[in-house]
Amino acid sequence: MVIDEITAPKTARANVSWRMVTKADVTVEKDCIRLQSGGQTMYLKASSTGPGIEYMTWDADPVLPYDADNPGVTIVGFTGSVTIGQKVTFTTVLSPEL
Repeated sequence: MVIDEITAPKTARANVSWRMVTKADVTVEKDCIRLQSGGQTMYLKASSTGPGIEYMTWDADPVLPYDADNPGVTIVGFTGSVTIGQKVTFTTVLSPEL
C-alpha cells in the first residue's frame, strides 16, 4: 500500500500521475489494472479522496538519445487531479485479490 497526500497550490490545480514499471502482461480494467506473469495475477487498485482517477499505461520506449531500451516493459498507473488549494489523498494497493 502506498499513500500519497497532495496539496494543490492556492493558484492552480495539481494534475497527478502515479506510475510503476512492470514486465507483466497488463490489462486496464474499469476499476483496476490486472497484472499477470508466470501464472500469477496481481491487481493495482487506487482510490482518491478527491475527483476520480483514470487507469492508464504509458510507452516505455526511449525518448532521449542516452535513454536505455526497455524491451518487454510497460509503465502502468493512474492520473488524477487536485482542486485548487485542496488536499487529496491517493491510496494505491497491489494485491492478489480485488
